[in-house]
Amino acid sequence: MGRYIGARYVPIIGGAWDSTQEYEPLTMVQYEGNTYTSKIYVPAGIAITNTAYWVKTADFNQQLANVNQQIVYINERMQDAEQEIDSTQGDLNVGVKRRTNNGRKSKNFTN
Repeated sequence: MGRYIGARYVPIIGGAWDSTQEYEPLTMVQYEGNTYTSKIYVPAGIAITNTAYWVKTADFNQQLANVNQQIVYINERMQDAEQEIDSTQGDLNVGVKRRTNNGRKSKNFTN
């Protein structure tokens, strides 16, 4: 069987980025919680921030910020729902008091 000669199309998992290492194209490395992928051959000593060689392919810090925004949004919606429940509870209690005042027996919905 012949050997394939051409550009890599399956990434290499390279572990933690090391400035003293050389990297093949499409090598994925981690740096400060984010993932970077090499675009071309990377000689030793090239900074991970050099966009001629590296592209940030996973931004964990941004993902975490997005999750935090979603948590804040959900928390606000829960507080709105609690206020609606409290308001409805108050309306029900007013209705119970009116019925009780008309000589009918009713339960207090707060218990």
